[in-house]
Amino acid sequence: MGWFHLAGIGYWFKWGCLHPPEDWHGSLCGGDFTDAGGDIDADYLARWDGEDWHAVAPGVNRAVFSIDTMGPDLIAAGDFYDAGGNASCDSIALWDGFAWQPLGEGLNATVLDVVVVGDDIYAGGRFVQAGGLDSADFIARWGEGPNAIFLPVILNSP
Repeated sequence: MGWFHLAGIGYWFKWGCLHPPEDWHGSLCGGDFTDAGGDIDADYLARWDGEDWHAVAPGVNRAVFSIDTMGPDLIAAGDFYDAGGNASCDSIALWDGFAWQPLGEGLNATVLDVVVVGDDIYAGGRFVQAGGLDSADFIARWGEGPNAIFLPVILNSP
């Protein structure tokens, strides 16, 4: 048991890795890096197949801090404001296998962590607006349904 260098990466700064279901064919990593393993399209989000790095999808334009999956879809969150040319993807986006999709109006600042629980997506970060709502204050939930919106998560302290 030990640590090993992943071929061809050189210097890069990694934020989050995920070993998704088998249909992804490897591990996914997000961070503040470009050209993972020499793949010029693997910017900020890459897949490691055990031997080489590959681009996951048309990239985002800035750092990815957290990733999770929701069924076959990938959720990426971070400090970006464009995903695959879709300028509506603010700080969080869903890759459906064909294109990046925004989650409503997105979030107004960096998302540091995202986690999927059932049919809900929880995001935490430096934002105070989620989907245009001013009451998000650093944590919000995206719910499924025809009128899915980000809702503030109410935390009670003792």
